[in-house]
Amino acid sequence: MFNASIALLRAMFKFAASHELVKSNPFSTISKVRIESKTRFLSKIEIAKLFDSLKEEKQIYQDVVQILIYTGQRKGNVYSMEWKELDLGVLSITVLIINV
Repeated sequence: MFNASIALLRAMFKFAASHELVKSNPFSTISKVRIESKTRFLSKIEIAKLFDSLKEEKQIYQDVVQILIYTGQRKGNVYSMEWKELDLGVLSITVLIINV
């Protein structure tokens, strides 16, 4: 969020400076901040609470969250899944790997 805000302000002041609305761009020398992402896993208790809180939601939302939790797939993969990738008889999911 910080980097996006700085980029927006930098672009605004660059535009303003090019139209001589301001003398200089005070954001031109500010560098991006590198933010380390942390991987965090839900505990069994947190998963149970999550599933419990979903009981009031539509079944499709419950199903999607369960697939995300139990398979570890990315949400984009789950959202783009097709019925032919699911085998409910043996409870399996086929994950297609496409090399681009």
